[in-house]
Amino acid sequence: MSFNAFAQAPFKVTNDVPFKATFFPLNDVLLLPSPFKDAMNEDAKYLLSLEPDRFLHRFRVNAGLKPKAPNYGGWESEVFRGILLVIIYPPAP
Repeated sequence: MSFNAFAQAPFKVTNDVPFKATFFPLNDVLLLPSPFKDAMNEDAKYLLSLEPDRFLHRFRVNAGLKPKAPNYGGWESEVFRGILLVIIYPPAP
């Protein structure tokens, strides 16, 4: 038995509750002192500790350039080369 997420549902779904949520800019959000704020600060500290040249290792190799630093281990050295760079620094829309 398989599941197809794109298959048509055998019934109609109606929205009986009006949608009241609205979008707002992320810079309108301010975290007050809390475990969430602490986690955000720890995440920022960790991300700022990473070395861009290590992320760019594989890109430089693929471009025929000499890497400036060794690459990070784990996924960065084997299967998903360059994936952390894209996750941490996503392309602008």
